[in-house]
Parts: sequence; structure tokens; C-alpha cells
Amino acid sequence: MHDLKRRSVLVGLGGAFVTAGCVSDPAGVNGTDDPSTHSPQETTQTTRTDDATTTDDWISAASNAPGPDHAISLRNESDETGTVRVRVVREKTGETVYDETHELSAGSGVDASNLKRADPDGVEAFSVCGELVGSSTTATETRTTDSRGESDESDSPRRSCVTIRTSKCYGSADVMVRDDEIRVNYTIC
Repeated sequence: MHDLKRRSVLVGLGGAFVTAGCVSDPAGVNGTDDPSTHSPQETTQTTRTDDATTTDDWISAASNAPGPDHAISLRNESDETGTVRVRVVREKTGETVYDETHELSAGSGVDASNLKRADPDGVEAFSVCGELVGSSTTATETRTTDSRGESDESDSPRRSCVTIRTSKCYGSADVMVRDDEIRVNYTIC
């Protein structure tokens, strides 16, 4: 075996893989398509357990199926400590279901909330906003706000909002701080 070179071994293995399927009797070419002669592995078929038959069907089903378990996490990817206000509002009623301020040291993160805590009724839409604020006090104490408590810096890189629906199609929300800028990201099917 020591005299064999790597190339010789690879050629031998490659030839074995190429001819491996040639010695069986596919689909009864030699008249032996009796299912009782097949091994269990050859006769096992994959069956679908869901009703969706295409990707579009699956997406439609997931979009309409309630799935409220969506975490809202914060991550500080900057080199400095930052204070972040996270606000979650039920869009249907305007009810604030979460409004907290978190101080995050550089490189740290925290799980802030989860939409299932809002006890949604089926599939509902929630606005998830993250805002960089000056201290661990609430944004209403550090910024000019409108009558709903929203900051007047809606188009600022220091504030970001997304709408997440409580369906199986949506994923969790990540509020990320990067160099005096904040972004809220989420996944969707």
C-alpha cells in the first residue's frame, strides 16, 4: 500500500463510484421488478405532510398562519456604550405593548421582549422601533416628541422602525447599533 500514489487511489475510488450504479437492475430491465426483491431503502418514498404543493402555496399558508413567537433582541456592535429605546406598538389599535430603554455596553446584546407577550389575536401587525437616546432615561425626557410619544427624528439614522406580522412567515427582530446609527432587521419568507 505504501507504493500506491495518491492519484492511483483517487482513480480507483472514482472508478468504483462511477460503476456502482451499473450493477443493479434499475426499473426491472432484466425482468426482476418484483417489489418484494427490493430492499426497504429502494422502496421507501418521501411523502409530503403539508398541504402546500408549491413555494407560493407554502408562503401563502405561512403568511396567514398565526405564529406570535418573535423575539426582539438588541445588539451593540459599536465600540461605545449606547442607550437604546425599544418601542413596540400594535398597529390595529395604536396600543404600546412594550416601551423600555436599555443601556448596552460595546459588543453586548440582550433579549428585550417577544411579540407573544402582547397576546396577539391571530395574525396582527406590530411596529417595532429602535432609537438611540442620550441616556438611560426615556426618549420623551431627552427629545421633542409628538402626542404619541414618538421622537421627531423619524428619518434619522438614530431611529429605525419596521412592521412585523405575527405569522409563521416572519422571523424575530434584531435592533442593532453601529457607530451612532441604529437599524431594525427581521426575516420574512
